[in-house]
Amino acid sequence: MSDLEVLDTLIKLCHPLCYMYPTIPSFIEALQKEDFTTTPLRKVHDWRNYIPRELQPIWSELSTQTMLMAFFFAEGKADDEEWD
Repeated sequence: MSDLEVLDTLIKLCHPLCYMYPTIPSFIEALQKEDFTTTPLRKVHDWRNYIPRELQPIWSELSTQTMLMAFFFAEGKADDEEWD
């Protein structure tokens, strides 16, 4: 899947988090720059809590498609959280 196809898929999904960024490419750029080693303590409903520890050190090496799939899975899990 090309980057353009990934972007098109992301736009079609209309994920709410995409609206935090002015453009879809800036969303993907932010996702690619995620650094799990410097992120402070995470809060409830944070997708980063659901990225497996094995993926975190190699996050920047993943393809855009793989990052997006991992993100959408993790975001779905974070949205389902219920904290007291």
